[in-house]
Amino acid sequence: MADRKVHLKNTDVVVPFNLNGLPEGDYLVKIETKEEEVIYEVETIDRPIPADHLPLMAYGKAIDDNTINLSVIGLTKPGVKVEIHSASSGELIYEEFIDQPEAFKQDFTLKDLKADQVYMELTDALGRSRTLFF
Repeated sequence: MADRKVHLKNTDVVVPFNLNGLPEGDYLVKIETKEEEVIYEVETIDRPIPADHLPLMAYGKAIDDNTINLSVIGLTKPGVKVEIHSASSGELIYEEFIDQPEAFKQDFTLKDLKADQVYMELTDALGRSRTLFF
């Protein structure tokens, strides 16, 4: 890490340091002036990202021309609204609310449409959303 030098006379100064990029561990921070030297012990810790701050983890794939397999994982609250839209017009074709805790898999069979003619919009109980194209 490069030295940071600040030259101000007769002025209190606050110099922010962002330690977020450092791995978890104990560090020593040395502040040195012409008159004195001070060493501080600093500890960094990993803080897991709360689940509601992570994106909605949803995956879809066309199994055949008319069938889409949807997988959703990592739900902390049950409930996902699934909307199937026409890829050409954006028109809502089908809507379903799936009230499953944690995770689910479900196949959707399309009548008179092919998988590449639709897209899915998903919204979970936390308001996270994801759009899937096939």
